[in-house]
Amino acid sequence: MPLTEEEVTEECCDLIAQEERTARNILLGSDTADDYAVVGE
Repeated sequence: MPLTEEEVTEECCDLIAQEERTARNILLGSDTADDYAVVGE
């Protein structure tokens, strides 16, 4: 079943927020395996 536009937007926002968190963590030098384990779950 295709996603509705709202669901797609929500998913994109989640991905962007996740990437921003990861980028911020790397910037702060606190990138941990946990930050990457979330992807694909």
